[in-house]
Amino acid sequence: MSAELDLALYGKRIVVTRAERQAQEMGEMIRQKGGIPFFFSVIEPRLTEDLEPIRGAIAQLDQYDWILFTSVNAVHFFVDQVKNAIHPEQKLKWLSEKKLAAIGPKTEKALHAYGLTADAVPTVFHQEALIETCQEQLSPGMRVLYPRAQMARRKLTAELREQGITVDDIVLYTSVVVDQQKEELLHLLQSGEIDVITFTSSSTVKHFVDLFEMTDWRRYLHTLTIASIGPITTQTAQESGLEVQIEAKEFTSDSLIEEIERYYQGKTR
Repeated sequence: MSAELDLALYGKRIVVTRAERQAQEMGEMIRQKGGIPFFFSVIEPRLTEDLEPIRGAIAQLDQYDWILFTSVNAVHFFVDQVKNAIHPEQKLKWLSEKKLAAIGPKTEKALHAYGLTADAVPTVFHQEALIETCQEQLSPGMRVLYPRAQMARRKLTAELREQGITVDDIVLYTSVVVDQQKEELLHLLQSGEIDVITFTSSSTVKHFVDLFEMTDWRRYLHTLTIASIGPITTQTAQESGLEVQIEAKEFTSDSLIEEIERYYQGKTR
């Protein structure tokens, strides 16, 4: 038997629903394990149209004690806005002096790409864990900047404010629904050529379900395996009527692919 046939994901067509910027890396991991990625980015991040709040925050960046980042996209969009600000060198210097929190290793890596260091990274990659990590270093009276996605959960903001911390909660970017390749994916679903659909956030679940609402795609769910990046995404999927068979342990795309591989390894034993 060839080395390729030893791969648990060999020949499995796996739908990647995350935004294109992160999809390619996930697709490469699938290929390395013998799988076939089908890129179907149901959402793409777009900079918010109302830039006044974030520009105002950047203008007074020196007044913040901490900046919290809960996504890779938030890092990229935020640094771009800092670079486009008046006196960007000064603002970048202020940014480098701030205490920065990253929700997980991918977000931390995005900060490193700009020469920035994350001072707090939870061991479990969701807002609740980030709150616990930050609580050790935050105290009442501090001021925190939280540039976020429009659809981000508000738990972090609410809990920090309850502790007497001032949080400037600012929408930095939004998600736009993309329906490219919808007909092709529907055809593959109908012909039984899709093995796994991956969901990497609650928003990917919601937009995927909405996008296919007027089709018969649910008729083919029994032929599919649904894989989720973590419990919050799983809950959203279940509320949408989807049965999740695979859930990542560490809330990262790496862990998600590992769990999919483990799932199929168990099936071949």
